[in-house]
Amino acid sequence: MFVAALSGGVSSRLGGGKFANGASSAAFAALIRPGSKKPISQEVEVPEEIKRAVSKAFESSFNRDKLMDLNLNIDSVNVIENSRWANFVSGFTELVTLGNYYIAATTQKDTIYLSVHTSAAMFFSDHELVLHEYYHVLMQWNNNRMNNFSYLVNSTKLENEASNFAINNVNAFTR
Repeated sequence: MFVAALSGGVSSRLGGGKFANGASSAAFAALIRPGSKKPISQEVEVPEEIKRAVSKAFESSFNRDKLMDLNLNIDSVNVIENSRWANFVSGFTELVTLGNYYIAATTQKDTIYLSVHTSAAMFFSDHELVLHEYYHVLMQWNNNRMNNFSYLVNSTKLENEASNFAINNVNAFTR
């Protein structure tokens, strides 16, 4: 896949385009190439207690007017298990140790992607990581504060913002 991304980026650049566009397109094509033996990605249902706790966390952090302006829709967030996308970007994802396992997750607009090494049950059991990833989706991606380029440029700031939100609101899961 690395070779596909590199050759796609170089080809795009030689053709007058952007390296990143060519690299990401070629890498994505390699991810979905037929014949791959990786598990099939699938959307998982988010448990109601997780949705309620995430809602409580946002409600306790932002006033009602701010929430209305942001139009946060927790139900619109999809969680995808066995994501090839999460595996591809695993060098850029949050890797959290849970016992003997690593939980790998990444986000884009409306979606949290879990790597093939991370089950939904493992993800949902780490409440701080759940809030961290929901913050990325709802406050950064879905409000146009983050895209792939801005993440590369401002990753430390964006990650700190999500981490601070998660740390300060993890008690929403126990209230």
